[in-house]
Amino acid sequence: MMRLKHFFSERLSSLSFKMQKQEVLMRIQILNEFNAVKLKVTNSQ
Repeated sequence: MMRLKHFFSERLSSLSFKMQKQEVLMRIQILNEFNAVKLKVTNSQ
């Protein structure tokens, strides 16, 4: 029983880690797009 519990907690922690990684990648992508837009605006002026 303990082994099963341990297995599930391991799975959950790895899943949440993957989710956090996705979130970080999304934020980086948003920041990159934001900077690209800023560059376009400054170039067009």
